Amino acid sequence: MIRLFRHYIPYGVLFLALIDLVLLVAAAETAWAMHAHQIGMQVGHIVDYVEKLGTSEVVLALVDRRNALWLDGAR
Repeated sequence: MIRLFRHYIPYGVLFLALIDLVLLVAAAETAWAMHAHQIGMQVGHIVDYVEKLGTSEVVLALVDRRNALWLDGAR
């Protein structure tokens, strides 16, 4: 377990969060490639825009976690 601000987070939870982040990035990349192909645009390499993709996915993951915590607290 990892201690974070007087809370203990199991390694399994961190592993599932990492899997969630990887799947989120893969889905975003696939959607972008499909959309670019539909409009006849060249996609390029993922290395060229990995910072933008990573930033957007981290924000989406944090919003997803915040909404999940907020919904749990509303009960």
